[in-house]
Amino acid sequence: EMSRLLLLSLLPLLLLSPSSSSFLLPPISTSTAQSFSNTLSSSSSSSSSLSSSTSSLSRLLLSPTPLISTTTALRGGSISSTLTSLTPLQTTALTGLTLLLLQLLLRTLYSLSPSPLINKRPGYLAHTSLCVPCQTFTSIYGLLHYLSVPSTPLLRTLTPLPPARFLASFLAGVMLWDVPVSYCTPGLRSWDVISHHVVLLLVASLAASQMPGWWCYFYFGVVEIVSPPLGVYDQLERTCDIAKSTKHPSLPLLARARDFTKILAALVFTVNRAMMFTFVTFFRFLPDASSVRRLAPSSLVVDLCAFAAVGFAGLQIWWFRMLVMEARGRGGREEYEARTGRK
Repeated sequence: EMSRLLLLSLLPLLLLSPSSSSFLLPPISTSTAQSFSNTLSSSSSSSSSLSSSTSSLSRLLLSPTPLISTTTALRGGSISSTLTSLTPLQTTALTGLTLLLLQLLLRTLYSLSPSPLINKRPGYLAHTSLCVPCQTFTSIYGLLHYLSVPSTPLLRTLTPLPPARFLASFLAGVMLWDVPVSYCTPGLRSWDVISHHVVLLLVASLAASQMPGWWCYFYFGVVEIVSPPLGVYDQLERTCDIAKSTKHPSLPLLARARDFTKILAALVFTVNRAMMFTFVTFFRFLPDASSVRRLAPSSLVVDLCAFAAVGFAGLQIWWFRMLVMEARGRGGREEYEARTGRK
């Protein structure tokens, strides 16, 4: 199992290697940024509304440091500087391999526990133990940066920002660990989640290397707000099943905690994914992407990111449908498990 996990984890790193990156799409360099800013300058002469955006974008593209407020520790200071100084490949590889080693360590420790609530599904519990902190970090990090909204589509979409590059690279590393672990762990192997995370790995890698703009804070940070309570509820659901089958005395307490986190996760999912994700995608991000597409160094990157956003929005609606069916007692969870193969 360890060899399979290592093999599956190392293969996606090829996507972020210099050779594959240059083969797929040209990287954003200083010369590209200079050419892009010159293009914007020439186009602004025919459109007065773009003149201020062009000068601002030119300064942002060519400045050595991002024009971002540093009012909190996560948005600036030595910690942020250290994190953002890593290359996307370094961040992704370091994150993914570290999580993989921690997964194997925690799985071993949990399997040695005398409690059946822990040793029955050690791999599943180890996955939750790592997922929840990672998702909490990405949601807070992304939200803090997302609150500073650039004024124009050009600044929101096509301005490279080191914190956004780091966030996309970090999330790619989390997916680099999550995909093989989900495939190899009973209870986590479901086609929708694995497919979603494979595509998310590709999109996050693409964004980190080609389009690390302000929108990364939303799609790789803000939308993860629902993940911690959802992960805790899912783990409690599995733990309650074990407690019920073993007649564990803590079942009533676990059931109350499960029911509370279920309500919390459902409310947050409704607002964060079903409503906010859909609205922002169709009425904010897609208009921004459409308006700057012809000015981008590679319109293909913008098109791929827009297509992925629409696909992810559709997946959120499908998951919301399952949530509503379960809340109404119409077998949403049973249908979900039957369709995805998740048990």
